[in-house]
Amino acid sequence: MTNSKPKIYAAKIHGKDVRVTVPENPSSTKMFDGAIRDAVSPKAVAAIAANLAGATCKDSAVNKEITWFANRLIALIGTDEYNNLCSEIGY
Repeated sequence: MTNSKPKIYAAKIHGKDVRVTVPENPSSTKMFDGAIRDAVSPKAVAAIAANLAGATCKDSAVNKEITWFANRLIALIGTDEYNNLCSEIGY
């Protein structure tokens, strides 16, 4: 995200000329983070990440994606909170 001012565009709304700004497109990671925060509790995030920690398969590319996913979940709640929640829920 930049600190620059958003672009202002001229538009017509209900026949009236107005000036509007358009928010920047969020990155796919920001959208993912927002979706997880909206849909899943921090305890569930910790449990999912803990279950993914040891997951592997024969495909190394898939293993990298699983690792990224688990690390992204942990980053959402923070390492300390992840450790605390894992202890709280029995992992």
